[in-house]
Amino acid sequence: MKKFKGKFLTYVLASALTLPVLYSCGGDDSSDSPTPPPTEEKKDVTVSLSQGSDGMMINPSGQTTEVALNITNADGITPTVTSDADWCRAKIENGKLSIQAAQNTTTDVRVATLTITVKDVKVTCTVIQSTTVASTETTTPPARLQTEPYVIHLTPKSASDAPFDQEAKMGFQGDDVYIQGLSAGVPEGWVKGKKAQKYIVIPPCNIGKTGQEEIFSSDVSFNGAVFIYDEATGTYVSQEGYTTTITGGVGGGEAYTSATMKKFVEVAVKPATPTCKFEKFMNNMWVININIPLSDVNGNPIVASKLSHVVWYEKAGVTSMLTFKKEQYSGLTEDITEIPYGFRAGSDFTEWTIFMNQGFMELGSWSRVGLQTIYRGGNAENKSEIAWSDMSALTN
Repeated sequence: MKKFKGKFLTYVLASALTLPVLYSCGGDDSSDSPTPPPTEEKKDVTVSLSQGSDGMMINPSGQTTEVALNITNADGITPTVTSDADWCRAKIENGKLSIQAAQNTTTDVRVATLTITVKDVKVTCTVIQSTTVASTETTTPPARLQTEPYVIHLTPKSASDAPFDQEAKMGFQGDDVYIQGLSAGVPEGWVKGKKAQKYIVIPPCNIGKTGQEEIFSSDVSFNGAVFIYDEATGTYVSQEGYTTTITGGVGGGEAYTSATMKKFVEVAVKPATPTCKFEKFMNNMWVININIPLSDVNGNPIVASKLSHVVWYEKAGVTSMLTFKKEQYSGLTEDITEIPYGFRAGSDFTEWTIFMNQGFMELGSWSRVGLQTIYRGGNAENKSEIAWSDMSALTN
């Protein structure tokens, strides 16, 4: 299954130190002029927080949230903090920013901006408090909810997993926000959040079930997230990312360091070049590990339902498109050449892997294998460049 940084603001305290020019008297020997004393180098004052300073979640009312402050080159200067909201009280003690919220009886989500001042340096910190209780029930959107298609770009925490895209949907009903597609393990699952200013706050919830029902099925908990609307790019960004957890003793889940959602507008475009790697799975079994971006060559989102891919191979200098035979793939009922995005057939075809069941002798006659995507959006057909992989895994 597909599996936070504070900002800091630096302000230069610059002052010009003007030294008097001394002239010698009674002689013209410049060597009699005294050497000016060295000027003391002014160092920058820096202020940063140990957590992200935009959209930081704080604890429920009656509990204190503490965030470490990192302040340099400010010896003898006492930092101060002010809040633009009466419900949010903050102070700085022993190098920590302490935040407490008054009781909340009126709103689901509250937003406050804190300003930390160290001499002439000012750093703002936006904090959020949500009173929505975590739910163990799955979310069902309203029957007449108007949604719009989005593409979400997910960056896994694990360095061995490449960033990837998947389709999402989002709809608003007043301040309520419904989003589908935040989990790669449960892509059909919905979450419900609240909109406040430029923020979407999603509390922990049950996002759905994973696994095949006839084999096993486990609940998946979504552990909460904050998305911030970036007006300049028209995207919703979760700077801290989020996680999911498979419950019921199975274990596992997803962890993302960041997530970006962008609204999809259908036009005729060339899809971005995919990646593929021919690798050994186990004895006498080989796969192509694939990554197909849901974006065009300029990084703009495209819709998955109009995207497919084909596999190429080169044999004796001739390049051909591969046909997958039903005799070699138990999950197929007919031969196929073009594979729809997200197609699954048994364990042979997934969003990330294609098993190569052509046999060692046939695969050994190929010099390379490639992957190409085809996009039929905007009433036109456009193809990506072919991404190629060598066959060295056959002999390694």
